[in-house]
This record gives sequence, structure tokens and C-alpha cells, in this order.
Amino acid sequence: MLCARLEGMFFNRNVIVGRITEKFSAVILFAKGYSIIAWNRQISGVEIDILARKKGLWIVTEVKSRSTKIAGHHAVLKKQELRLKKAANTLTEKTKKPTRIDLIVWFPRWPFVQHIQNVFEK
Repeated sequence: MLCARLEGMFFNRNVIVGRITEKFSAVILFAKGYSIIAWNRQISGVEIDILARKKGLWIVTEVKSRSTKIAGHHAVLKKQELRLKKAANTLTEKTKKPTRIDLIVWFPRWPFVQHIQNVFEK
């Protein structure tokens, strides 16, 4: 019983999986030539999972871990999309550099991860 209580208090599975996938996502971005600037950075009251740069471009990256690839693609709701766009716009205004919003989706089947650039562009 004590273990169950401690597990609930200190080891939230979703938080642990989220942090691990964020770190692995940063490694993937780094391998692709991105510079990792920050994890879990607050911009305009919005938490950015990974803030990166590549060739003068700021990349605001949202990381999602879901049971299927499709679920991952639908994990960013309209409300969160608007918040991410707000953070990206603030970053662009402050730095005078272009900003892009990417999504990295993790799922339990091969190839396990998908990096979607400009996720909200049609």
C-alpha cells in the first residue's frame, strides 16, 4: 500500500513518458542539425516542449506520445494550436527572426516517431 501511494505521489507515468519522449525528440532534432535552445520554456504564458534553431529559423516543437500515429496527429487541439501560434508570434516579434511550429509524435509501432514540420500549415 505504501508503494502504491508513493507511486501515485512521485511517479506519474504520463509525466515520465512525456519527459523521456521530449529528451529523445531533442536528440532527433540535434541529429538533424538543429540547435536545442531550451526544454519546457515559457513564452507568453505558453509552455514550449522544445525550442530549437536551425539556419536562422526558430522552431517551436510540441511533443506528443500516443497509442497510434493517427491519435498523435489529432492530439493537438485547436486551443493548444492557438496557444502555440501565440508563442511563435511573440518569439518572432522579439527576435525579428522567422518561427516555425513542428510536431513530433511518438507511438508504439515502427517507425515509432514522426517529425512533422510546419504542422499547422495547410
